[in-house]
Amino acid sequence: MHRFQVVEDARTWIGPPECSGKDVKFTASPMDPDVIADITPMGQMGGDHVTPTDHTYFYHDRPEVFPPPYDIRAPADGYIVKLRTMGGHLRPSTEDPDGRWEDWRLIIWHSCTVSTIYIHVGGIAPEILDQAENRLEWPEFRWEGSPAIPVKAGQVIGKAHYRYGLDFSVHDIGVILSGFVVPSHYTSPWKIHTVDPFDYFAEPLRSQLLVKNARTAEPRGGKIAYDIDGRLVGNWFLEGTVTYNASGPLSVPYGWYGHLSIVYDYYDPTLIRISIGADTGIDESGCSQCAGNYGVKGNAPDPATITVDSGLVKYELLGRFGYPSLTGLNDQRRILGVFLVQMLDDRTIKVEVVPDRTADEVDGFSDSARNYRR
Repeated sequence: MHRFQVVEDARTWIGPPECSGKDVKFTASPMDPDVIADITPMGQMGGDHVTPTDHTYFYHDRPEVFPPPYDIRAPADGYIVKLRTMGGHLRPSTEDPDGRWEDWRLIIWHSCTVSTIYIHVGGIAPEILDQAENRLEWPEFRWEGSPAIPVKAGQVIGKAHYRYGLDFSVHDIGVILSGFVVPSHYTSPWKIHTVDPFDYFAEPLRSQLLVKNARTAEPRGGKIAYDIDGRLVGNWFLEGTVTYNASGPLSVPYGWYGHLSIVYDYYDPTLIRISIGADTGIDESGCSQCAGNYGVKGNAPDPATITVDSGLVKYELLGRFGYPSLTGLNDQRRILGVFLVQMLDDRTIKVEVVPDRTADEVDGFSDSARNYRR
């Protein structure tokens, strides 16, 4: 019987001795490579994903077919330790002609250190559901416990969601990302252990999956951690919210409302991206791709070069075109506003967004400016 416990903010096995230090290689794809239309790398931003996303997106080639025709599989031997439904999604029925499919999140541990997280699985295999303990009435189905549910590499664990595709991420607690200045602020225990998923797939499967990924820069799976202490680049949190989940004295409508990222594009890392959770007042009509995530006129200055000594910096914000057919293109036709920023100390910045203005039309901060911290 395999049980697990919380150790150093991550889940690890209390199990057989051979578990320790096990080298994990994925021999099966979460989705059949032949039906994958696109794999979006980590680091995408927009909407409630203000900071770079810690998962890849697997999109299949029949997004409007209901029920979804494709299987979701375990990439390697392991144990399912957590299973729950995502909020607000229904079982399909004849009374629901739009047929929103079941929507599940699950965690599989493949060794003492390596786990995978699946989000938007469109239905769990019956033999797995039958083993889950403490089943509650739909839709509040949540299971987490022991004994864990064993799975084998390539075993069908569910169905692809007919609209969402699949969110897939890999986490290795033997790896701690250096690009988070204050790791303890990332209260989701897996976040700081996120790794490039392609590095864990065995050949020739790795190459078959990379063909579906339009990012050519290294790391091929994308990047999520950009912080440099004393530099502007990276993630910031609205003063008073303290952490990624917005714990702290300041009340915000959503955790991501207090997030700010000044980083780089997830396909083309030569392009600066500014992603903002708080209300900006920017008119995004005509920019369906924006969702609070903007390009920069002139693509300068590089935020990795900005320090306290740089003083006030003005970024003119641009909209973005869609991906991947127009990868790397900013919409130069209209400046959406000005992003003012100044580093007050190595871990505090002052920020203001002035909509519908150019840099020449803005002299400095107003009373609307806010502070953000690491």
